[in-house]
Amino acid sequence: MIKTALGAKRHATKHGYDVIGYDYDEQCWFGTFQGVPHGHFDKFGTFYEHRCVYMPAYWSAEKLEETSMDFAFRNRD
Repeated sequence: MIKTALGAKRHATKHGYDVIGYDYDEQCWFGTFQGVPHGHFDKFGTFYEHRCVYMPAYWSAEKLEETSMDFAFRNRD
């Protein structure tokens, strides 16, 4: 699990991902390709998509952090 936006940016660059996301359920950053859902499967094979915000990988780490915090503030449960 990646703990910082900068770490996610490095990971995305290394693996060629075009999207960086923040998973609010797992509280971690990740890199992925556009259109790929992020979540987990339970023991019965049912997929549960996590609550995430997806952003372009070319954004700065500061912009990623700012956007994820703004999204969380505007979408409080």
